Amino acid sequence: LECRREGRDRYERVLASCRAGGVDIATAMAAGGGALAFAGPSGDRLRGAERRARDARAGLWAGGFERPEDWRRRAGR
Repeated sequence: LECRREGRDRYERVLASCRAGGVDIATAMAAGGGALAFAGPSGDRLRGAERRARDARAGLWAGGFERPEDWRRRAGR
């Protein structure tokens, strides 16, 4: 496993990109429907993988769910 620090988010949490065996873990998770892209540099990298998973109805996309940012907006958080 190899991780590279990419910065911090607005809550000062460390943001990192991780690879295992040459495979970007976040991209693999998004491609399988197990993760969502978000705003920012990493999200830009993941949008295509998320779109392909959504089109294939893979993982999270096999059923209905509420995106976390939509829930936070609705809940006032």
